[in-house]
Amino acid sequence: MTCAENDAEELIAVNYSHGGPTYYVKENPSTLGERVAYVRAVNLRISRLQLAKHAGLCERTVIRIEQGKVTKLLLPSALAIAEALGVSLDWLCGRIDESGDNID
Repeated sequence: MTCAENDAEELIAVNYSHGGPTYYVKENPSTLGERVAYVRAVNLRISRLQLAKHAGLCERTVIRIEQGKVTKLLLPSALAIAEALGVSLDWLCGRIDESGDNID
């Protein structure tokens, strides 16, 4: 199995009821951007623009976070995203897993 095939197995296809292209996110998100994309697309099923509005950020910032181009956030922005997604800041930053256990 190639690396590309491994990556494909980890992806979840997300289709929105309003149509548009299929969006793919990692099934086991490990980075800040992957976690933001996963919760936004899979759990909440909202657009990047909707998340940006809820968090008080611009859509371009959310896009850059999800693409991994922004890896460090100021605390107010990180808190706003966590609150908008309904997740803890510790989970969003990768300090704990979904069950609340510390990640070492």
